[in-house]
Amino acid sequence: MQFGMPALVFLWGIIESGTAWNLSDLALGTTTWVNMLVVILLFPKCIALYKDYVEQMKAGVDPYYDPDKLSWKGVDVELWKEINAKRINAKETSAK
Repeated sequence: MQFGMPALVFLWGIIESGTAWNLSDLALGTTTWVNMLVVILLFPKCIALYKDYVEQMKAGVDPYYDPDKLSWKGVDVELWKEINAKRINAKETSAK
């Protein structure tokens, strides 16, 4: 990164302005397409989490994330269990 930024500033300083704008547009467009792909891939997970949120709200519960109920690869289950330990334990106690 220490060498990349000065190199880009130098490069952008010596090329024609039209080319610089075209390259900038290409970079922004590529980033936008990648972001939209990620949004599309995450959409089903977002819907599942939203449905769980709505269920908890209808039940009169302060909503929280329970990794035992909804979890995917890459979710740090132990961390979320630690964060919501009081709520998860309260749910388990009330279910008994």
